[in-house]
Parts: sequence; structure tokens; C-alpha cells
Amino acid sequence: MTATDRLHRRLRRLDALSAFSIVLLLGSFALLATIILTCGMTLDWSGLGTCIAFSIAALAAGIAMKLAGGTPRVADLLLVVAVMAGATVCNTLSMNVGLRLHMPLIDAGLVASDHVLGFDPAMLVRAFALSPRITEWLGIAYTQSNWAAIAVVLGRCLMPDPDWRPFVAYSGGLLAASVISVVTPAMGNIAYSHLFDLQGHGLPYGAGTYHLDAFRYYYHGTAPIAGNAHISGVGVFPSFHTIMGLVIATGLRGTRFHLAGAAFGIATIVATIPMGSHYVTDIVGGTVIWALAMGLAQLGYRAGRRADAGSGAGLTARASQATGGIEEAIAA
Repeated sequence: MTATDRLHRRLRRLDALSAFSIVLLLGSFALLATIILTCGMTLDWSGLGTCIAFSIAALAAGIAMKLAGGTPRVADLLLVVAVMAGATVCNTLSMNVGLRLHMPLIDAGLVASDHVLGFDPAMLVRAFALSPRITEWLGIAYTQSNWAAIAVVLGRCLMPDPDWRPFVAYSGGLLAASVISVVTPAMGNIAYSHLFDLQGHGLPYGAGTYHLDAFRYYYHGTAPIAGNAHISGVGVFPSFHTIMGLVIATGLRGTRFHLAGAAFGIATIVATIPMGSHYVTDIVGGTVIWALAMGLAQLGYRAGRRADAGSGAGLTARASQATGGIEEAIAA
């Protein structure tokens, strides 16, 4: 066997998960680098550099283990951890730094779209504020949803029969939401509709306003430094919290936690209105992105199932042929 043949044989060990992880992580790095260079900003590597270096190392280790024919489960987990660490940080920072491009704010269009859907976004937030106890619980779901989504993704990947679809929906949805939000920035419903009087009067302090310091730093400011010191959830359209809520709600189907997952996921999506300063249109946009990502993941899942079935059938056929040959030899 030539060196070229050995190389091709090893490359065939890279599956769809490997390709998705490489494309997603490199795409996230490329998006951030492009925005940083376009805006003429300087990246503060403190903290961020460690996370990126860790994600690259985990990706390299996972790919190397795949090529060497190592333990598949460990290699897959390394790829997932690499993407969840690196892509999440890079895409979140891209949303923030992208504000420095000074694209036109689309809040007025989002309000108009909500009215077409039959909602008045300002009145909707005021209606939530009439029930402070409910908004308090919604605030817990909203602030803890990222950790819950990550736990669901990793939990599904660690199961005896791993399910990569929540991972694809979360990571792919985040990259798509980042790209879209960079060109469609918005300040959010609470700031746009001047609902600041609800802070501490029906809404918890910080509800829908926690991102405004980072928003002002990048959209209105001139400071050249971008980094962890100035980063927040500034993405409005589409709603990534909606994507996370759907990942939580659907990722636990078929487990004993499915009711808790559904309740937490729905609470996260509902909370995007009063807690995340989102418009109803943002929820629709997040749902569409999640559905597309899940559709892509489903295609890969079915293809993997067919490949496993085919290889299993091939092994069975070869085993039958070998058994037949042994029987013939004994009979002779």
C-alpha cells in the first residue's frame, strides 16, 4: 500500500461530524476576523486567546484521534467541546463587534412586523410587568438557558446511542444568528419603546437592558479595543434564546426529563419578550433558523443510520460467507 493509499484510507475515517465541526469552527473564526479587520479594531486576547487556543487544541486532538482510528466516542466528544467553546465565544463577540459596522437599526421594521402578526410589542411587555412573580421566574429561565442548552447538547452526545442533532441545531443556529444579526442590528424593544420605567416595577432590574452598555460601546463608541471586557447578548433579530429554548424542549424528548425540558424550553422562549427585549418577530426568526438547522441535522442523522445499516449488512454477509466456507471445509 502506497503512502497516498494510506492517506486516503485515513481521510475516509473523517465523518460528517468531523466535517461539520471543522467548517463551523473555522467559519466562526473567519467571521470574527473579517469583522475585526473591517471595523479596524484591535482584539484583546486576554481570556479570549485561552478559549480559542483550547478549542483549536481540542479540534486537532479529535481529528487526530479520528485519523488514527482511536476511540470514536472520545474523538467525537473532543470535536463537540471544541465547537461549543470556540464557536460560542467567537460568534457572540462577532455580534457585538459587528455593531461597529453601523448598519441601520431595524427596530422600526421589527415593530411593524409585530403589528402585522397582531402584537403590540410595547403593550406586550407592560402586560408581563403586571405579574412580577411570573417575570421573576421567567428571568431565571432566561439567564440559565445557555447552561441548560449546553447540558442538553453534551448529555445527548454522551448517551449510549449519541444524538448529534441538538449539537448541530445549537452550534449551526448560533453561527447563522450571528451572521444575520451583524447586518440587521437592533437596540431591542425596551430601549426602543422607552420602557425603562418598568425596571424594578414589574420587571427585574436589568431585564431587557443588560446589553445596552455593550451596545453603546460598539454602536455609538469609538474605542478601538474589542474583547471580553465589552461583550453581552446584543443580538436581537433573530432570537438565539429561542433557538436554545427549542434545543432544550426537543433535545430531552424520549427521556424521563422530557416534561421538565419542555417546560423550561417554553419558559425560555416566552421570557425573550420581557427579559431579552425581543420582538415576536425575533422569536419567529429564531424558530425558522432552528427548523432549518434541525432539518440539516436530520438529513445527516438519517445518512449515518443508513451507513451503519449498510456496514452492518456487509459484515453479516461476510460472516455468512466465512461460515459457509468453514462448513464446506469440514464436510470435505
